[in-house]
Amino acid sequence: MKYIIGILFLVLISCSKKEETINKDLISFKSKFLGELGSDDYEKLLDKTKLKIKAQYIDDVIFVTNYVESNACGEYSGDIEIKKDSILLIFKSVSDLVCTSRSVEKLTYIINNPKEKKYKFSIRYE
Repeated sequence: MKYIIGILFLVLISCSKKEETINKDLISFKSKFLGELGSDDYEKLLDKTKLKIKAQYIDDVIFVTNYVESNACGEYSGDIEIKKDSILLIFKSVSDLVCTSRSVEKLTYIINNPKEKKYKFSIRYE
């Protein structure tokens, strides 16, 4: 009986969802669907993904926007990593659902910046 309870306990632990930690300085993240492959304006939207990451500093908050191409069926979350003079924007898939269609998303990160410091930005896809 001890072995059965032990095995059940291990199965429950291994199946439980790992809790994600989000950087405390990330105030908000939003991903907005703009268009899908096959739509009339998709090529214009795709051009936006080649633009530089835009950061707007307002007092002690940074508003960062960027455009990315992603899987049209996926769901995503955002996070950040701050290292010295750089902020890495993280765009992470949180669903197992994938399809062959592509879409363009507008990402918005609102970041706490109490020291009102200027940063360099890059993005990582997970």
